Parts: sequence; structure tokens; C-alpha cells
Amino acid sequence: EMTRGRLCIVGTDLSKKIDLTGTGFVFALDEERVGICAMGFMPEEGIARHEKSDRIPYRDWVRDGWMIQTRGDVTDYRAIMTYIHDVELERDWKVFEFCYDPYNATHFANEMADDGYTCVEIRQGMRTLSEPTKLLREMVAQGKIIHDGSPVLRWCLANAVVEVDNNENVKLSKKTAGDTQRIDLAAAVINA
Repeated sequence: EMTRGRLCIVGTDLSKKIDLTGTGFVFALDEERVGICAMGFMPEEGIARHEKSDRIPYRDWVRDGWMIQTRGDVTDYRAIMTYIHDVELERDWKVFEFCYDPYNATHFANEMADDGYTCVEIRQGMRTLSEPTKLLREMVAQGKIIHDGSPVLRWCLANAVVEVDNNENVKLSKKTAGDTQRIDLAAAVINA
């Protein structure tokens, strides 16, 4: 309820078509707080496969409304666009910008722009991601983040580690490159 009618920024982290895709909605709330809502997407074939390899209750999350299962064996990006549009109308959200990782997202971003969204490419390097990552960390520590209770978002945040470069820039990362402990919803929130 505290996000109804509010301006928000949407971030996505698109998967390589068969994994978890994340969408995060970030809102400026009263008293310098930030509201976060997140949604995960995975194709039905991926859910069956990843539930075994990841040992994560993806089907339960779909049943409980924290994830959306798309048809087929690859994530249906149109379903993500439809979700963003529908939830914006349903909850009277006012999407200010749509922020995305450009990797494999050119067509998706063009479709969003054609639908009237202002699209912002978010490069996935240390210098670009450091400030929002540090800001999120500070706001969590200060108790200024309010989120929708998503177990998928909590899981993604718990899986993330922080990489630090020589200039003390930071960004979120998986523990290891082939790790099945996914961070996609956390990355979507950082993009927003």
C-alpha cells in the first residue's frame, strides 16, 4: 500500500534465457526510506531442471506469487514486459525509468522504449555499480529499506558477495562463476 501512486524506477537483470531473470522496483518513500518490490521469472523447463540442481523451491515461489513461470524452455521476455506494464497499472505506479544490463537486452530495451518507457543502459562494471551498491548497503544498515518480503530477493541477496577493486569500488557478484546460488533479483534492484 505504501507504494501505491508512487514514482518508481524499474531495473532488470535478464537471464541467458534458461535461468532466473529478476525485476526490481525501487521507490522513494517518506522519511528518507526506500521501498523495494521484486519479481523473479523462469521458464517452466528451467524450473524443473534448476529445482533439482539448485535445490531451491522454485515451484513453491511460483505458487506463492514471488516468481512467474513463463511458458516453454526459454524465458519469455514478453511476459516480463507485460508484467511490468500490468503491475504499473494495477498498483498505480508511475515508472520513471527502466534500467537494464545491456548484455543480450537490446531487443528487450527497444521494445520497452517502443512501449513508451525511458530506458537507461546500466553498464555492469565496478565504476557504474559501486555507488548504488554502497548506497543499498548503507540503507540496509540504517534500516531505511522496506521490501515486499520476497523470499527470492532475500535468497539472491544472501547469495551475493561483494567484489572490491584497488580503488575501493564495489559490485555484487556470485561466489563463483558457475555457482547455482543466483543473485538476479539483487542485481535488478542495484540496476534500478
